[in-house]
Amino acid sequence: MLSALRVFVARSFGLYFSTKGFAKRSVRFDKQRFDLRLALALVAVVATVYLIGVPRTPPGFCLDESSIAFNAQLISTTGHDEYDEAWPLFFKAFGEYKNPVYIYLPAGLFKFTGPSIAVARCAHCLRQKRH
Repeated sequence: MLSALRVFVARSFGLYFSTKGFAKRSVRFDKQRFDLRLALALVAVVATVYLIGVPRTPPGFCLDESSIAFNAQLISTTGHDEYDEAWPLFFKAFGEYKNPVYIYLPAGLFKFTGPSIAVARCAHCLRQKRH
C-alpha cells in the first residue's frame, strides 16, 4: 500500500518509478500537461468572472425565466411538459412557443444539480448569444 501511494505521489509530480529509482519524464510531455492545466485554469477563471453575478442580477425571477425553469424541471423529472406532452419539440407557454434548447439545457443541468434559480440563469447565460 505504501509503495502504491509513493508511485501515485511521484506520478502526480511528473516522475515515474523505474528499477533504478525515480527519473524525470520528458520535457515535451510536461509542457503539454502544463499547457492543458493552464488552459483549464483560464477557462475556469473566465467562467467564474462571467457567471459570478448571474443569480442575483436582475433582482427577482421573471415570468419567462420561471416558465422555462418550470418546464425544464418537469422534463428532468417526468419527461412531460406542463401540458402533459412527452418530450415535445416546442414548448407552449404564455401563448407562444419556446425553443427546445431553452428547456432541455436547464433540464439536463437540473438532473444533476436539482432545480434552482442560479442554475436556470446560468444555463440561460450559457446559451445566450453575445453581439
